[in-house]
Amino acid sequence: MAGRRSPVTDIREIVRRLQLGEPDRRIARDLGVGRNTVARYREWADKHALLELATRCLSQRPWSRYFPPPRRTTPPTNSRWSNRSASV
Repeated sequence: MAGRRSPVTDIREIVRRLQLGEPDRRIARDLGVGRNTVARYREWADKHALLELATRCLSQRPWSRYFPPPRRTTPPTNSRWSNRSASV
């Protein structure tokens, strides 16, 4: 899949596994991405000192500089069923 864009969740998972010290081949195989993709994100994470954070306490703060927080969605409410419980 040449040219496929990686969602933020994949990038976070790649970097998380790199912080744990997993080999590039295993990460690529498990996530279904190329080894070159993992190597590219290893270089990126190393450049931004994200791999050094593995030895320190990890928090959401370092991530927020690079990735926006995930959007929270609420499930749609079905008014047909929500009004029914009130009438019973």
